Formats: sequence, structure tokens, C-alpha cells
Amino acid sequence: MKLPIHDTHVHLDMLLQFLDIFPNIRDQQDFVIDSDLQAKCQFVIDKYLANHVLAIQSTVSTTNFELLQKLLPKEQNPKLKLLLGAHPEEVESQFNLNQFLDYQTKLVKSYSPDNYPFIGIGETGLDYHYTQDKSLISKQKELFESQINLAITTQTPLVIHCREAFADLIEILKSNPKIHGKFLIHCFTGDTDILKQILNLGGLVAYGGIITFGTSADELRQSLEYCPNDSFVLETDLPFLAPAPNRGKANLPEYISLVAQKASEIKQQTLQETWQNSWQNTTKLFELEPNLD
Repeated sequence: MKLPIHDTHVHLDMLLQFLDIFPNIRDQQDFVIDSDLQAKCQFVIDKYLANHVLAIQSTVSTTNFELLQKLLPKEQNPKLKLLLGAHPEEVESQFNLNQFLDYQTKLVKSYSPDNYPFIGIGETGLDYHYTQDKSLISKQKELFESQINLAITTQTPLVIHCREAFADLIEILKSNPKIHGKFLIHCFTGDTDILKQILNLGGLVAYGGIITFGTSADELRQSLEYCPNDSFVLETDLPFLAPAPNRGKANLPEYISLVAQKASEIKQQTLQETWQNSWQNTTKLFELEPNLD
């Protein structure tokens, strides 16, 4: 039986930057990608995704979302699906929430079938790792609430980034019951108690390369062991968080197999079962065709 090799969270643009193929121009809305650069990028992506049936590309802003459509055109990337994101680290002292939301709304309303049909809102969420500034945290919460509302309005799932902010995140999710059962915590880092709270809201969790790390990841592995088969998916978050034995290097698409292997060991199931569980959960959440033929 064919293995449904897939990845629920990638940043291919950043991988190309890590490989010195593509410049770091996420914030340049009018950047022109010439045919030679586009062809070079496409060649690399085709090579790396040769064994994948699906890769879900997260975006961090409206600018990043538009850039990806130029860089990797829809007609040349049938395996690739896009999220429409608003990363919490977009929030800075000069961040204008209303201006951002106005443009994001226009982008959603002006969408046409010729463009990528975004399959979810994300990544978005809360990240307190670099800031304890109450003003910035308040703006992050406002942005996150707006993305919850956008997911509800567009009837698409929400893909959530959360770092050192689970208490506030869960409180916000609890107060928005319309999103229950329609969200995914990507790069999950919580313990079993946090997992149980997510599951109680009908959420899914994504496990990546961190499950292959040392003793610091023991509680995370315990949460995966506990996690029901219908509640987890696999991801790399490439080019970040490469699994062992490649920790500290650029995370490559092929390393999703290392994640799947470790997950199958933790859950004491076959590799086929682990891939199939993640595939079924992914296609159900994002309402994708599960047929591999």
C-alpha cells in the first residue's frame, strides 16, 4: 500500500533562503520574481517534494501569502496548499491592526479560482517568547481573535502557533465555541495536561522534529503516546526544528520520514498506521480528497 507521505506545515520560501537560492524579501510586496529565479526555485521544490502527496505551506502575513503565489505558481504545484496567515510576531510597536485586517479582508473578497484557494487561516496565534510587553501582547490577542473570526467567516480551519502562551490561548479558544473542532495547534510543545484541554475543545495537534530530541522532550513524547489516533498530524515546520540526527541543520522535506518513524515508535504502531492516521486527520480537517490514486 502506498504511504501517504505528507507534511502539514512547511515554509518553502524560507527553505529556499536557507539554501541561498531565494532572497529574504518577505516584506517586499512588489518584489518581481523573474523567470530564471522562479524556474530555479521550482526545480528545487519539485525535487524535494517528489515523494510527497501533499505539503501545506504556512504563511505569516498577507505579503508573504502573495509572494508565495508568485514564487510557486498553482499550476506547477498541485501538491502544495496554502494557508492565509497572520503570525503573532508580525505584531510590533508600529503594527497597525486595522490596516492589516482591511487588506486581508480585501484579499479574501477579491479571491479567484485562478489563485491558490487557501485551505485554512494560519499560521496565527500567540508568542510570548520574545516579549512580555503588555501592549504588544494585547495586540497579539486582538490579531488572534480577528483570525478566529476570519476562519469562522470563511468556514476554513485555523492553524495555530503557540509559544509560551498556552494559558491565554486556551482561554481565548474556550470563549470562541464556533471554532471548536476546526483548529490545529501546529508544532505542539505542550504536555499531556495541555493536550487534554485542546482535545476537549475538539482540536488537533501536530507533532514534528522535537519528538526526536533529548530528555527535554520527554513530556511531549508522553503527550503523543496519550494522544488518540484521530487527533494528531505530522509536520516538519521546515526549515526549522530538524529532527535528530540532523538537529541544528536546515530541516528538509525528506526529514518528515524521521518524524513519522519516531511517532510510530512512541505510539507502538506500524509506520503505515501512523502515516494513515495523520493523513486521515489532515484530509478531514482541511476537507481534502483522501484518495491517493
